[in-house]
Amino acid sequence: MKQREKEILDGLIISDGCLYCPYQNSRISFSLKYKDFAQAIAKSLPSIDWADILESVIFDKRTNKGYDRKSLRSRVHPYLTTQYHRWYKSGKKIVPRDLKVTEVMLLWWYLGDGCLVKKKSRPNHRRVALATNSFSDEDREFLISLLIKLLGTENSIYSESRTIIIGRDALCKMASILKSKNPASCYDYKFDFGQYNNTNYLKDSYKDRPLVKINAYRKKHKVREFDLALLED
Repeated sequence: MKQREKEILDGLIISDGCLYCPYQNSRISFSLKYKDFAQAIAKSLPSIDWADILESVIFDKRTNKGYDRKSLRSRVHPYLTTQYHRWYKSGKKIVPRDLKVTEVMLLWWYLGDGCLVKKKSRPNHRRVALATNSFSDEDREFLISLLIKLLGTENSIYSESRTIIIGRDALCKMASILKSKNPASCYDYKFDFGQYNNTNYLKDSYKDRPLVKINAYRKKHKVREFDLALLED
């Protein structure tokens, strides 16, 4: 199996992928919302033999509604068996300490378990949330340290309600990495990074803020208090 496929698998296993090993060999399965994404997974992992995509309706008692689901399952593969023993400890999924968060791995992690957070009250606001609810606090801190290595900034990657949040400078770097690399059109909305596509967005945005002009006026005229209308001159 090629290195790129291994990185894709890491991104999928940490998110939607479920490895199971009923006997001596392991398979991987996915329960997905979109057929487009299931097809993208199968296409991106040609070394694995895939069964046909199954479509069904799952009834949710909480909402009293039925939801379309797509099931993708592989046939057994020796590499998946090694990954089962790497990712599962006593039957519980953990984060292996030899894991590396690469650009490829991050893309598929984001597709599988990432959410782009936007606010109606702030049109330019963007944050990315990576669901890590099933992992321990130690696993989560380890993942944050790996993201910091890749994205190169510490103050804007943090844990909140058992979720990893990526914002500010880190989001600008993430947007530059993932831009134009989405393999599944069903998730185009996850790549609406807005002004964060500009790596200098935060720096440039301060140029037009009133405080910048206020401080410049104070420094030039050696005053502390003044009429804001003077800034228009």
